[in-house]
Amino acid sequence: MSLINRLPSLERVLLSGRIKPLVHSPLSSYQPVWAEILWGKSWHELAAPGYSSPRGSLNRSELIQENTLPAPCRLLSTASKSIVVNVPILTPKPGRLWLSDGSLPGIGFVSPAEAAESFSLNEYKPRPFTCAPLATARLNESISQCLKTEIVRLDCAARLLRGSKWTVGIVRLTVFDLLAHLLGPDFLDETDRVGYGEINEFLTLLDAWLKGLIDLFPADHLCVLSTIGHIQCQARVNLNQLLRMGGYCRLLKDEQSEQSGMLARRKAATMQVRRDERIQEPAVTPQWLFDLPATVCGSVVQGAIHLNLKGRYSGGIVEKEAAGGLISEVRGFIVASLKQQLGIEPEVWQCETIGEVGPELMIYMPGVEFHNSVGSEPIDKMVRPRSCHTADGFVLLPANVERPAGALTPLELHGVLWELCQ
Repeated sequence: MSLINRLPSLERVLLSGRIKPLVHSPLSSYQPVWAEILWGKSWHELAAPGYSSPRGSLNRSELIQENTLPAPCRLLSTASKSIVVNVPILTPKPGRLWLSDGSLPGIGFVSPAEAAESFSLNEYKPRPFTCAPLATARLNESISQCLKTEIVRLDCAARLLRGSKWTVGIVRLTVFDLLAHLLGPDFLDETDRVGYGEINEFLTLLDAWLKGLIDLFPADHLCVLSTIGHIQCQARVNLNQLLRMGGYCRLLKDEQSEQSGMLARRKAATMQVRRDERIQEPAVTPQWLFDLPATVCGSVVQGAIHLNLKGRYSGGIVEKEAAGGLISEVRGFIVASLKQQLGIEPEVWQCETIGEVGPELMIYMPGVEFHNSVGSEPIDKMVRPRSCHTADGFVLLPANVERPAGALTPLELHGVLWELCQ
């Protein structure tokens, strides 16, 4: 709550119960959390375990976005006009004023296009930089870029909210996520930190922005939230390398995949140097491909493990009858390995019905970043980011909503907002 304590406007509404913690273990990535908030179904039912999901094969992934999910967005289905700012998964739709979060390629930053002119949104861009390593190397400049991007975002959101008629408004704050990755999770408390004065000035501006919205739209269907928290990273874990060590998968070094990843990183670096930041493409990380005839399960999505089931995936080798025992075996191996190396037992979600969309397991450990990048150790305590995501956030609810006691899960938040919109 250190952020809330630095913002007098939020402290004021905190006493009224309008600010609620948002908890969603074992999920620590944005997309499944937002899928549950917006669709009102579990991430597993929606086949939205992360930024992407395997489709047809463990060696083929598809980005998670609105048109790939099995049903329309329920929360916005009855809204005659909605405003969504910096929200993952959602795409431009009729009746929707939409400002991109930068996670979906090739669809622009503002929709409809004429809104950029009528609301003076031409300066809007979703992300301050495209290459995280270069951002870390240019720390002072990157901090300024983060803050400038968020100031423009707040200004654009305020213009839309104040200048148009709408029935549902959702604004997602991400500047503190970016700063935590750059500076570490305790950057707000470190007064001698690089950029502290500039960050402090931004907090004053953010507080004024929040106060303006709270005063202007006290009973409207406006929700401001941040879905992810941060904690100091203790280790990076490559689940596929662990699974390989246990004999559960065989990895093939795919030269084409590695080459595409190298080209993507070079392009990102060139874009950063040239300041050509209107171009926005998803980051491409080279992955190991699976030798499917020798792979019983693999991790394609952060923290998730999918069985290589016959009938679900081409190249599948696991019979459905054997799946239950196999996934229990894999779970035991992963839990024992992580506990032995890191000293704590991971939290594990296991699906009840094997053979549907997957994954079968989702692994979560506070302070641990799960990934599947090429050329990394199975468990690396030395090469790690300054922070990693935690399965919590906060939400500022509309004033006229019935506020349940305690923290909310994403599905509970959907229920609260759904009732409000009827």
